[in-house]
Amino acid sequence: MQKTMYMMIGVSGSGKTRWAANKTKELRAQPNPPRICYHSYAKCRRYFASRETTSGSIPSIDKVIAIVSKDRDKFLEFYEKRKRKDFSNADVIIVDGTNLISEHRDPYIKLADELGFKKIAVIVDADVETILARHQNRVNPIPDALLRKQIEEFKVLDVGLTFDVVIHHFSSGVEPMRKL
Repeated sequence: MQKTMYMMIGVSGSGKTRWAANKTKELRAQPNPPRICYHSYAKCRRYFASRETTSGSIPSIDKVIAIVSKDRDKFLEFYEKRKRKDFSNADVIIVDGTNLISEHRDPYIKLADELGFKKIAVIVDADVETILARHQNRVNPIPDALLRKQIEEFKVLDVGLTFDVVIHHFSSGVEPMRKL
């Protein structure tokens, strides 16, 4: 089996994590399931912050951001080591996050190329009304201004020729934000 990286790309609330969970379930149901790693920047931030607290428990999102911001260089070093470890130990890696701009995607693409991974972009789309409704129901919603910025970035998204395969998944709603 060729090693494969699935990179989730889409606005917060579009259904990226749900797609990733369904893909993981599908892969684990195979007769000889591959070693799967779910990798996310947010998960790494929470893990790093929990290691930096005396209680060892996962702190609130505000506390996570404060801890990571306080020692950004230490976090970035931890993150790079964690990312390389995740890629090295997996047959399939699912990179979950918005990944809307190339600066966020490029380090993963470079590492995937270096380690011989097939690169698959999974662009998850939903109509704006669905995304806004999902956003209202989140436990830790992102600020509205950031969500609107993501929506605008998504409308002009260009993954170029950096992926071997591009999957466009429309999660729900009536009208996708992007036209193929």
